[in-house]
Amino acid sequence: MKAIAIEGTELRLRSDLPEPDLGPDDLRVRINAAGVNFADLMRKPSHFGAGSGGPAIAGLEFAGIVVEAGRAVRGFAPGDRVMAMDGGAYAEVAVLDHRLVARVPERLGWPEAAAVMVSFMTAHDALCTHGRFAAGDAVLVQGCTSAVGIAAAQLAAYLHASCVIGTSTTPAKLAAMKDWGVDVPVNVREQSAAEAVSAATGGAGVAVIVDAVGGAAAADSLAAAAIGARWITVGRVDGKSAQIELNEFARKRLELIGVTFRTRSLFERIRVVERFAASVLPALASGAIRPKIDRVFDLVDAAAAQDHVRSGKHFGKVVLKIES
Repeated sequence: MKAIAIEGTELRLRSDLPEPDLGPDDLRVRINAAGVNFADLMRKPSHFGAGSGGPAIAGLEFAGIVVEAGRAVRGFAPGDRVMAMDGGAYAEVAVLDHRLVARVPERLGWPEAAAVMVSFMTAHDALCTHGRFAAGDAVLVQGCTSAVGIAAAQLAAYLHASCVIGTSTTPAKLAAMKDWGVDVPVNVREQSAAEAVSAATGGAGVAVIVDAVGGAAAADSLAAAAIGARWITVGRVDGKSAQIELNEFARKRLELIGVTFRTRSLFERIRVVERFAASVLPALASGAIRPKIDRVFDLVDAAAAQDHVRSGKHFGKVVLKIES
């Protein structure tokens, strides 16, 4: 099969790779499109795995058609349209546990389906599972113009947040966020998030913070948080380290929670997919929320697609089109 392999720190298109073996709980999926994520830019084979003893195949999310099901699989059959977050996405074929798969809503094409799982599962896991969001809560999305930020803002609005405040450093992207769930867009080069939150909430602060920025944004997040707020860190594009005032953190009785999928067991990942399917899929199926596509590249141009993501010029998800 064709796939983009990670060799050293480089991407290489291979056409001689064997398809992964099928286990009793697995589905074999013919991939139509794959999402490109910031995690892909690390190009660390250990992050993606080296299936069937071969080279590591890049990519962490994809959408395609089931072509074969293991003998223990229930609920899926050849011909089903599916999407998933799993390794080996930049390839013609992937094999994975069927419990990690979600059905593709009819209204979504392949690029849109390939752009769903990482962003919307991360956003739902952060906002609802760890953030314990409730209707009427005010929400701050730090880095709202990222793919996860766009998903989190839409989810918060869909679930009846009293106010969704979103930050960015790019005015053009920020202006468009009114159409993607943000009530109060904040250009943090001109105004602090804490000031905007205070004005929008009458000084009360936000109940949930979904933070895709990290770094220098931490002090602003602390200042914007209401007493008892949940602060969920999902990304660190502004840096992996931050300083906060611990007395203020304690005074507000905050919870700071880190979210990643790399250290979760198979069972934990399955539970995330189940919660996503129950809570988010209906909204995607109805069109109440939707992924935003920035640009679609061919598989052979995977390195250029990653460079586009690395540049930060994209707004929404970058996707690879995979043709057999």
